[in-house]
Parts: sequence; structure tokens; C-alpha cells
Amino acid sequence: DRKRGQQDSLRFFFDAELGFVLAFPDTSNTRFQSHMEAAAVLLTYLDYFIRFLTYVKENKQSRRLNHMEQNVFDGLHDIPTRTELCATTMYYQAVSVPYMREIRGANASEDNVLRLGPLHARLITHLDKLIADPDLLVGPAVSYETASLDGQPWDHPQAVLAVQKYAPDLPHLKGLTLDLLMGARVAWKRFSGEYSDEGDIAAATEDQMDRAQMEKTNDRCESSFGVFRQEAKISPNMSLEIHNSRQMYKFNRTSDYLKQLSPAMRKFLRRIVREQDGSGGNRQQKISLAQHKKEKAEAQIEKTRRRAEKKKAASDAIDRVIAILTITEVEYSANLPLRAPGYLSVPLIDAQLDWHARYGPQDLDPKKTLVPKKGARGNRENRVKLWREAVERYLEAGLPRDFRIERRVNPETPEMPDEDQEPEEPITVQDLGDTESEDSGYDSEEEYYA
Repeated sequence: DRKRGQQDSLRFFFDAELGFVLAFPDTSNTRFQSHMEAAAVLLTYLDYFIRFLTYVKENKQSRRLNHMEQNVFDGLHDIPTRTELCATTMYYQAVSVPYMREIRGANASEDNVLRLGPLHARLITHLDKLIADPDLLVGPAVSYETASLDGQPWDHPQAVLAVQKYAPDLPHLKGLTLDLLMGARVAWKRFSGEYSDEGDIAAATEDQMDRAQMEKTNDRCESSFGVFRQEAKISPNMSLEIHNSRQMYKFNRTSDYLKQLSPAMRKFLRRIVREQDGSGGNRQQKISLAQHKKEKAEAQIEKTRRRAEKKKAASDAIDRVIAILTITEVEYSANLPLRAPGYLSVPLIDAQLDWHARYGPQDLDPKKTLVPKKGARGNRENRVKLWREAVERYLEAGLPRDFRIERRVNPETPEMPDEDQEPEEPITVQDLGDTESEDSGYDSEEEYYA
């Protein structure tokens, strides 16, 4: 975006310093090799970019760069960043540019994407050669004859010279370049998997490839889309159907055909066109799209509502739990035989754990929880262990022991006490003793809770 940043100032600076205008690669959009080209440009004119940012700083009233400018300035002085720029630049010159010369260049040997299998096989072989000897790419005697994929001269020789200039001060350049080449090889193998010896393309005959001719790039589609975008600016209300009709009229030379038709046939065609225009097909298509968006939005709203109801139901279920907050009660309830009165099944133990997950002590990291989710709690025995640990944490934190009296109420679902309802009496040691023996080992309820 030329309205932002220092782009015009940069052009004026280079024109004054070097006698030509430098347009920085358009890295803001998805373009072929724009980021690699930017690395080469930065490395080639590194000293000038640093000097330019210094001028920008000194021309400001505050004498300070903004955060983005400061990041660029610091990055240009950063050794790891320079190392990455050098490795990227050499890969760009040795692999990317030669490859795109074969894909988009005027002297490309193939115009059918189905015949690019040998090119990709040669590319993998070349990467293997560079991986075996990275000095071919970043060594002191680098040459395009051995480093470049097609053996042709460098596309940007000044960038290669800049790499040679800064390489002695970059101790990790060779290792980083090796990692880049190895990662690129993995990506190229995946990208060119359709050309494998076991694939359908390799098994196709020459005649089949000719009949299934495919362009190497998507330029035609991109060009057609660009034409439509420009026409849509001039005629915003123009439908896609009208645009396609105009283009077909132009490319099919329909005007020459119409000149050969009789007046009656032309009248017939005009009537058909008027019927098509009056049918409202384009309007119906737009209404259909609007209706689809409406239905999708309503479905999302309903989905959100159901999710909120489910969340509220789960929250209300936790609020209804009568928490057991003593180790003795936990041990007693956990050790009861199956189907005995007071036996706690897995869902009931989960309810206790859910209660502690909400009201018990919390981890310092809000993204973590001291009580695992249900899927990670294991069997009943492990759940009892987690329950015991949760109760111990609760007691150590000094939180209210009799939560049935000092109950925390969810602010979203407040509960008012019923004046006519008698308060539920808590279970005491004597109640537990009635199920086993008269001698429970505690002299009083206070000693039981101590």
C-alpha cells in the first residue's frame, strides 16, 4: 500500500543515492517468490537500507523510529536474521529462479504440465547434490555452473556477491542452509508426488498426454478474473451472466456470425434475449445466496443457544451437588460394597470432582486445571484417588468445610432459600457409626472435623 510507510521516500532515496528507483518486492500479496526476492534485495542493499532508516529517524521530530521501523532496523543488524537472508537468497538463486524459468520462462522446453515429471526428478537430484555438499551453495568458490539447477548465470549476481561478503561473519550459515535444503527436499517430494513412477501420469502414453493437455500455470483463469474485476468497477450492477456473454461475443466473433443472419432470425434472437433478461434469473440467484446466508446464520444462532442451554444445565447440576469435604467421608463412601446404601457410582464421583473443579483451589495458570477432564480420570479407583486429592487440597486451602451451609451460589442462577423448608442436617460421625459400630474412634463431632 503506497499510502502507508516510507515507500515513496525509499524510492526517492535510492534515486538520489544510486541513480535509479528501487521498487521493493510486493510481500503484502501472494506473489511468486516475492519474499525470497525481498531477502535478496535487502541483502544486496543492506547498508543503504540501514542508512535510509537512520535518515528516517533523524527527520522525525521525536527522533525515534516507530515500533515497526525499529524492528526492521534491529533485524538488519541481527546476525541470525542476516544468516536467514543469506540462506534464503542462495536457495532463491540456485533453485527457485531456475525452476520458475522452466515453468514460466519464454524458453521453457515443455508447455504441458503432464510432462514435467523429468524436471521434478532433476530438481530432487540437484537438492541431493547440494545437501551432500552445501559448500557448492555457500562456500567460498560458489559458481552458478554447479549450484544452479539449470547451470545458467545467476538472475541476481549482486545478491550472490552480497552473500559472499557477509558469509565470513555468519558461523551458522552452512548449517542453516543445510536445514533449508533438507526441508525443501521433503516439501518438493510431497509437491511432486503425482509424478512418481507408480503414479498415473508416469503410466500415461505420449498420445494420452497430448490429448489431456494442461497448462503449467493458472494464468488464463487469473487473467479472466482480472478482466471481470475491472469491468465490475465500471459497471457494479453487471451480472456475471452479462459479463460472460460479452466475453463470448468478443472471443467467438459473434458479430461476424450475426451479419449472416436474416432479419427474422435476428428478431427471434432478440425476443429470446428479452425473455432471459425478464426472467429475473440473476435476481433469483442473488436472493438464493442471501437466503443461504440467512439460514446459515440462524443455524449458528440455534447451535449457540443449545450449547448455552447445555452449559447451563451442567452448571446447575454442579450447584445441586452436596459436596463431601472430609477424608473420612470420602473413604467411607468409596469403600462401600456395590449397590450398598450410600455407594457412590462413577457418575456420582464425577459430580464430586466437577464440584471441586469449579469451587476448589485453582491452578495459577488459568489454562490448566487441578482436576482432570472426565475423559482423563481413568477407572473408578483412580477417580476416588483424584477425589481424595481434591478434598485434601480443599481442606489445605482453608475453604469452608460445611459447604451445605455456606454454599456458593452461581451468580447466573441464584437460588433463594425456601422459608418453609427445613435445612438439611449434615451427616455426623454418629450417623456413620450407626452403620458399623458404636465405637467410631471419635469423642465428638468437633474432633471428627478436626
